[in-house]
Amino acid sequence: MSELAKARAELTLLEEQERQLPEGLCSVRSAARVQRNRVDELLKHTIKPPISCLPVAALYQIIYLEVDNCGPFTKRRLASASRCWRDVVLTSPGVWTTIGIHSGWPASLVIAHVKRSRECPLDIQIYGWWSKSKSLGLHARLNSPTPLTYFTLQQHVVRVQIAP
Repeated sequence: MSELAKARAELTLLEEQERQLPEGLCSVRSAARVQRNRVDELLKHTIKPPISCLPVAALYQIIYLEVDNCGPFTKRRLASASRCWRDVVLTSPGVWTTIGIHSGWPASLVIAHVKRSRECPLDIQIYGWWSKSKSLGLHARLNSPTPLTYFTLQQHVVRVQIAP
């Protein structure tokens, strides 16, 4: 067989494969659609994790205890657990009553805490006043000689504690 005949035969085979590709793609898409529907149907019948079945009041208590005993990023971490947890964290004023402020905190975070705490009393802890002179300067601005001050901010009763 001549080289030209071989090239034509190879071209014929490739053209036949090209003609069959759309048919194969159509059958793959159809099989994927069926499988997707099967997965969706199975998901409807899966058992929810027990934590998702808790009453909102119980979930609030768990979240409140965790936020009360942990660091500044706890609220964000808990709100990222699920949509239900996020709703509880963002709509529970008691979770937002303690504000730990340090030099890196933008004012928008403080404002978010105040808004989310609604009318609950606030407990503001100010960190990062390392030197005694800075601490005394802050006390003077708050008109208080002690590291613990109470005052009113809008409708909130605020307790300010200055920590090193």
